[in-house]
Amino acid sequence: KHAEADKFSMSGKWFYTPDDDSYRIGLIARHYETEAQEPGYLAEEDARHHPEMTNSFNATDKGTRRMNQVSLHFDTDLADTLAWSAKAYVNTFDDRRWTQYWSTSAQQERDAYETQYGALTSLTWRPEVSWLYDFALEGGADVQQQQNKSERYRTRDRSRLATTRDQQFDFDTYGAYIQAEIKPFESLKIVPAYRVDKIQGDFTNEMTGTDYDINDYGLIKQPKFSVVYSPWDVASFYANWGRTFQVGTGA
Repeated sequence: KHAEADKFSMSGKWFYTPDDDSYRIGLIARHYETEAQEPGYLAEEDARHHPEMTNSFNATDKGTRRMNQVSLHFDTDLADTLAWSAKAYVNTFDDRRWTQYWSTSAQQERDAYETQYGALTSLTWRPEVSWLYDFALEGGADVQQQQNKSERYRTRDRSRLATTRDQQFDFDTYGAYIQAEIKPFESLKIVPAYRVDKIQGDFTNEMTGTDYDINDYGLIKQPKFSVVYSPWDVASFYANWGRTFQVGTGA
């Protein structure tokens, strides 16, 4: 069967607010790890009649994965109508997998190592506007960065024979936004927003020594406009228009 798996996870959250409620500070931490055998892929006939079997050539296939996350949080009111929020985080992801797809191919070791970290901050202003039910103006900025490695090896019984991939790449995003929440009356909320992002990074093939910069997308501009109308407590009407982006394959 070759399908045993062991998993372990733990997490904690700690927050502190003084008696005068002048600020709130917090820490969140998570850890997860697993080690599992990999039974491989079955031919259609075997999957139908022997769904719990495994191929003999998958006897040493397995995988391990470890993930960690830590984040710091801070919130405070700078004035009666002005609030500031900030967060910083770091994530790590380590994944190793040994697998053989069919009897005539070699076993592969596939490794991925990722470190992601960043900081986000926002400022929210809630003035009293006599002719509106409610109004808020929010602006924010963030920096989010990744340092990633992808390695592959040809193996036999999890022993490395040759390197088939050795790549590393950085992916950094810098962004800022502004948005308003306008409520002319209690049941209607209008949210216009605008965000700008800039992407930087590079890719290195360690096997050939070649290095490439990420594509230059310039300033990525993303307007957005949404409306929520809630004539009843149990139902709402929502409409949204906006522009977003996705980095293409190969960045």
